[in-house]
Amino acid sequence: MPAPSFFSKFGFFVVEDFFDRDLCSQLRADMRAGISSVALVGSGREFVVDRQFRRVSQVEVNDVSTALVRTRLIDVKPDLERHFDVVLTDCQGPQFLHYVTGDFYQCHRDRRSDQNASAMSKHRRVSAVIFLNGTSAEPRDGMYGGGALTFYELLDDPTGRSLGFPLQAEEGLLIAFRVDVPHSVAQITHGDRYTIAGWYV
Repeated sequence: MPAPSFFSKFGFFVVEDFFDRDLCSQLRADMRAGISSVALVGSGREFVVDRQFRRVSQVEVNDVSTALVRTRLIDVKPDLERHFDVVLTDCQGPQFLHYVTGDFYQCHRDRRSDQNASAMSKHRRVSAVIFLNGTSAEPRDGMYGGGALTFYELLDDPTGRSLGFPLQAEEGLLIAFRVDVPHSVAQITHGDRYTIAGWYV
């Protein structure tokens, strides 16, 4: 499974240890204490529940942690603008996501530009994901199995475009990519996967 540095070669923005271990631990605790609801999927101009396409819980955490994470996401915006050569005005999110065994997210893009797309989706330019814990092949406290964030269409040739490249997740990692890159989250096989997503506009 490719390490984060592999994706830098394809134009991704990667920061290892974007959040330190203590902050990741605190945010995981905040998520466990938060209020969970079923995460939605964009369908035309609306967002709906579709458990066949996306199965994960979105968690509402306390205001202090939400503000802290949002500040960190906004602070990195100038770096993203330079890296992707775009002008960004704001960040949608953060969205705190808790995956448990059996959860997944099928292949999708984070922006739709057709006339039926929601305004929220149309304006997205760059996606970001922060991992609050890492993976383990065998069950271990604080880690999870499966759940690989997998990217597609990284290679130009017809055969290569269909290949998926799964990311080796690390605690505290930030990875950002253009919203038109197709990606999925593989099914969780054990443990709890804690991530934060944000979308820059």
